[in-house]
Amino acid sequence: MSFIKALVDNAFRRIDAQRQQLTISYLDHRARRALRDDPSNAFTQASQLIAYDHEAPEGYWRLADVYFARCDYETASRLYYTAVELSKDNNILGEVQPRLDEIKDKLNKVSNPWALLPRELVQTIFEYVPEVRMECMGVCRAWRDQLANMPIWDDVSLDLCHRPAEDYAHEGLPSYIAQHTRWLQLNTMIGLRATTAFLLQKERPSLEHIVIMDGSVPTMSTEDLYLEWPDPLDILDLSSQLTVLQIRTDSILNNTLQLFLVYCPQLVELSVRMIDRVTFRSVGTWQGPYSPAEGPTALTYLDWYNPLELVEADPRIFLDRVPNLQAIRIHHFPYHRPLDGFMKQLREKCPDLQQIALEVEEDYADETSWPLRLDGPPTGGVRSIDIGYDVMLSDTVRQDLLLDASETLEHLRLGGTPLGINGVHVHLPKLATLNLSFDVPVLLRPLPHVLLTSCPRLQELTLSHLVLSTPLMQAFLQLPHLAKLSLTWCRGEPQLLKQLADEAAAQGKACALRELAINDRFNGDDILLTDASLPALGRMGMLTHLSLLPYLEHRALDQHTWTLFLTHAAQSRLTTHLESFLVDASESTIDALTMAFRKGVVKRHPDPMLMVI
Repeated sequence: MSFIKALVDNAFRRIDAQRQQLTISYLDHRARRALRDDPSNAFTQASQLIAYDHEAPEGYWRLADVYFARCDYETASRLYYTAVELSKDNNILGEVQPRLDEIKDKLNKVSNPWALLPRELVQTIFEYVPEVRMECMGVCRAWRDQLANMPIWDDVSLDLCHRPAEDYAHEGLPSYIAQHTRWLQLNTMIGLRATTAFLLQKERPSLEHIVIMDGSVPTMSTEDLYLEWPDPLDILDLSSQLTVLQIRTDSILNNTLQLFLVYCPQLVELSVRMIDRVTFRSVGTWQGPYSPAEGPTALTYLDWYNPLELVEADPRIFLDRVPNLQAIRIHHFPYHRPLDGFMKQLREKCPDLQQIALEVEEDYADETSWPLRLDGPPTGGVRSIDIGYDVMLSDTVRQDLLLDASETLEHLRLGGTPLGINGVHVHLPKLATLNLSFDVPVLLRPLPHVLLTSCPRLQELTLSHLVLSTPLMQAFLQLPHLAKLSLTWCRGEPQLLKQLADEAAAQGKACALRELAINDRFNGDDILLTDASLPALGRMGMLTHLSLLPYLEHRALDQHTWTLFLTHAAQSRLTTHLESFLVDASESTIDALTMAFRKGVVKRHPDPMLMVI
C-alpha cells in the first residue's frame, strides 16, 4: 500500500513540476513578447514571473532585460548575475555573458562621455577654438586616455601641486601626456630635481616647450638645496627635442646660465625667474666646465632673473655664445654698477638684437607676454626698448641707444629716465607703443609736438606720474591712430579730462580713441576723476573699453554724478558700444551700471593697486 502511495505522490510531483515549468515558460513567453511589442507592460510581466516562483532564474533574467532596455545598466547587471546564480550549473551563463559584456562597455562609456562621441566630431569641435590649450588638472584617467590619443592634446597644462610625492613615481609622465605632445606646463611642489626626474620617467616624449612652475619653498640648508637642482646629465637627456624652457622657482643656483648654455645649446628661448623675491634663496654656485671652442648656441630669447650673471660674465661664457640673440630681458634692478660697457658689447656681438628690457623690482610682477611677437624678420635695428627706473645707464648711452634705433623702434618704455642732452631730438616713424613714467626725456620734449610730428603711427600711449597740460590733451585726439590711452597717477586740472571727453565726443566716430584708462588711486593733489569731469566721459560713445579707478577718498563719488554719466552714456550709445567696463565704486553704483550696460560688460576692478585695460 505504501508503495502505491509513493508512486502516486511521485506522479503528482512530476505533474506539478511540469505544470510549474509550463507556467514559467508561458509567463516567460509573455514577458519576452511584451518586451518586444509592449515595453510598458514588460515590467509587470517580469514581476509576475518572479512572484510566481522567486527561485526561477527566468524571472530575474526577463526583469534584467527590462532594466537593460531602460538603460539602467547597473540594476540590469545585478539581476543578470542573480539569474546565473539561480540557474542549475550556471547553464544560462553562456547566453547571458554577451549581454554582461555589453553592459560593461556601456558603463565605461557612461563614466567616460568622450567615448560616446565620434573622434571626428570632437576634433571638429576643437578646431573652432583657436590655439586651444588642454588643461587636464584633476581630469580622471578615463578622460585623459581618450584625449591623449587625439591631436588636440598637443598643448597640456598639469597642476600636480596637490598630488602626493609617491604619485609621481607611480604614474609617471606618460600617463598624463601623449607622445605627440609638444607644449607642457607643469606646476609642482617637489623641487626642480624631482620634477626633472618625473619628466624623464619611462618613455620620454618629444617635448619642445616646457614650463616648470616650482612652488617648493626653500627652507633647507644651502647644501641640501643645492642637491635639489637638476643633475646636468638629466638636463642633457631632457634637451634632445627641447627648444623652449621656462623655469619659475625661488631656489636659484648661481651661474645657472653656464649650465644651460653648455648642456642645452639647442635652446631657442630660455627664461629663469623667481616666483617670490621675499622667499628667494641662493642654493649655491654651479661650477661646471665650459669651453669657448663649443661655438655659438641657438639661443634667441633670454629672460633672466639676475643682472650679475650677465653683466660680469666672461664674454666667452655668454656673449660670444649667443650671436643670434634677438631679445633680452633682465630683472631685479637696481644693480648698482654701470651697464655702459655691457650694453656696448651686447650691441656689438648680437647684431640681430631687436628687444632690450631692463626692468626694476616693481615691474617684476608683470606677467605680460614676452618676448613681444614682432611681425617680420629682423630689421637690422632694435624694435623694442624697455628701461625701468634706477637702471644705471649714462645719458650718452641712453641717447645713442634711442637714436640708433629711431628708424626701427616700435615699442618704447622709459621709467624715471634722466633728462638726456639738450638740443637733440628724435624722429620715431614706426613707433606704435609709448610708455613714459615720472619724467619726459629731453629727446621727447616738448611731448605734444613730438607726438604729432615724430610719432605718426602711435597706437598706444601710457603715461604715469606726469603733469598733464592742455596742449598734451589736445594732441591725444589729433593722433590719427591712437586707439588706447592710459593715464596712471597723473596730475592735472580736473577740466583737462572734461575737455578731452568733450572734444572726443565732438569728433564722434572720426575719433580714433577706443580704449581709455584713468587711475587716480593714491594720486593726491590735482586728481582727474571728479564730479565735474566724470559725467563728460559718458559722451565718449566711440569707446569699446573703459577703466576708471577714482582717488581713494573719492571712491564714493556723488550718486548724482554717476546718474549724469549714465544719462550721457545712453545718449551717446556708450551703453551699447562698450565691451568692457572696469570700475571701482560703491555696491549701489556697480548695480546701477550693471543694469545700464550690456550683460557681462561691467566688472569691479580686480585690484585697486593696478590699472590695466
